[in-house]
Amino acid sequence: MRATWRLCDGSSSSTQADAVLSGLFQVIDTANGGASGPNADLPSAFNLPDLSGAYLRGVSETHEGAIFGPDRLARISPRPDLEIKGNEGNRVGSYERWATGLPVSAQFEIPIKNFPFDASPNWPGGNATAARHQPGVDFTVKGEDAETRPKSLCVGWHIRFIVSASATPGTELPVGTILAVKTEESLDNWATCNGEELDKGEFADLFAVLGTRFGGDGDPLFRLPDLRGYFLRGAANADGGRDGDLDRGFPCTAEELRLGQNLYQGDLTAHPTNPSRIRVDGYPSGSKNNVRAFRRSSKVMRLTGDRTFQMAGGDAETRPINVSVRFVIKTLL
Repeated sequence: MRATWRLCDGSSSSTQADAVLSGLFQVIDTANGGASGPNADLPSAFNLPDLSGAYLRGVSETHEGAIFGPDRLARISPRPDLEIKGNEGNRVGSYERWATGLPVSAQFEIPIKNFPFDASPNWPGGNATAARHQPGVDFTVKGEDAETRPKSLCVGWHIRFIVSASATPGTELPVGTILAVKTEESLDNWATCNGEELDKGEFADLFAVLGTRFGGDGDPLFRLPDLRGYFLRGAANADGGRDGDLDRGFPCTAEELRLGQNLYQGDLTAHPTNPSRIRVDGYPSGSKNNVRAFRRSSKVMRLTGDRTFQMAGGDAETRPINVSVRFVIKTLL
């Protein structure tokens, strides 16, 4: 495997024509970083992508709209430590930090009991609802979506179990295979997953695989999947999927994948498995209806009852740390 494959670890390689990875340089250039050379038009070295700890996300390209990556123009270069830092912004190879958006279906809320609106060191005698000043109280945050996920497209994951007889990796892959590539150049027999319409007469084998599940009427046009700004997610088995997600409607099932239903999903934010809490120091933990029940030196707080506060802030979407790639689909053998 070492002869034809390399680990995506960010390592450097020479750009010289006789170098082992010179062919790879012709494809990815210095999108992932590199070093300048004496010739201004030819870097002396280029770097492999570093995918350690990162997810892959389809580059948004020229597509507009927040659904395809609200922060796509702010993506950073992958190798700020190098002379040639690599691509940034809405380009293949750029990096993006994680983000957490607010829930879509239900806003995060904080129910607070015995909420005070006033305080006094010398409360006048008589009846009043009051509580003694306490060290603090914990409140649990409520409100959530069914799961935390980035924008995704449901696909069927497969693994190859027969060694290829071809000297050129990839030629044996079946029509309809989706790959992530680190180049902006067009590839023979592959098309960018951008929702483009194709003629089923020209791409009969691909139409036999995709049908009209991604759009088109099939007479004669059908659409490719549109993965710009999206991550890929495996379809669930009919027995409930992973971690019970199917019981909550996520992700799509293998049958829905076959029928082209519920393929695209927006981002959501679930409640953490360890519930979020907010501690309010100095908050009362109980109340009494008569301030005379407290000692004269007690610090008391007047109460108004229970209230619920909504949390504000959050990012524009929920996403993991990711690297921008171009998803391509095999169209011809």
